[in-house]
Amino acid sequence: MWMRLASIVGMFLIGGTLGLGALFVLGKVEGATAVRLAKSPPMLVIHWPVLATDASSASAVTWMPATLRSELESLAIGKIVVDDPLSGASLAGIGEAMAATGWFEGKPLVRRVYRNNRSVIDVSGDWRVPVAVVRYDDLDYLVSKGGRLLPARYSPGASGMPVVLGVGDPPPADRESGRLAFGQPWSGSGIGEALELLRLMSMMPFSAQVAGVDISRHGRTGQLEIVTDRSTRILWGGGPDRPLPGEIRTEGKIALLLDIARRYGRIDAGQPRIEIFSDRVVIDRTASAAVNATNQ
Repeated sequence: MWMRLASIVGMFLIGGTLGLGALFVLGKVEGATAVRLAKSPPMLVIHWPVLATDASSASAVTWMPATLRSELESLAIGKIVVDDPLSGASLAGIGEAMAATGWFEGKPLVRRVYRNNRSVIDVSGDWRVPVAVVRYDDLDYLVSKGGRLLPARYSPGASGMPVVLGVGDPPPADRESGRLAFGQPWSGSGIGEALELLRLMSMMPFSAQVAGVDISRHGRTGQLEIVTDRSTRILWGGGPDRPLPGEIRTEGKIALLLDIARRYGRIDAGQPRIEIFSDRVVIDRTASAAVNATNQ
């Protein structure tokens, strides 16, 4: 399950329940394919993404769950040319297949190297880091910074990631095939600002109380609404970098939330809905909690 590690340099990373593995995972080519390969088949080495705090450590661990690692290894192995596993065609095929998953910024580097007198297919690159899920049509789609679509979907609330709600536009897809376009940004009003607000909230001492951001108002008013872990609402206002006319600055909104959390123990002040975009807190006593907001 994807979990938030909000304390790591203000970025969302994936927590311990994902089945952390080693930095290097060696996958031997097995089965029917291996029988037809050379007597000493090449090994596949994928340099998995690691937690930011461990990046320089020899014992660094990856946040990529074992199931996804296995899928990517199988994808790479499937692109190896059986009669010539170390050919340019094999390396190019692996690179194209891995790039199409959307997990990499740009194309991964796929090289033929030799280690301990053995041939190795070495895959490395700049991995995209999941930051949230976007809910659309009763599914939660994993996205990275900038709202770029990643190849993982969940039932509502099952990912353990913060969620962007109220999205009206479908996930990016290829116009010709209709298939999901992994690595492409999710279009529509407010998603980028919602992700920036979630990033900002992840650095706050009350981050565990923030379950998501609702952008259903954004197309009409430009406003964002924080959804708490109890499905209560906090009308934040414009995006962190673009406060709307008449609103207080982002620093002022954060100060209000910190004060509310100090006084009441919760950023919603124990109310179904409050507003913090002006210089004072407004409690909407007519509002009822959106009980189906996060399904957590």
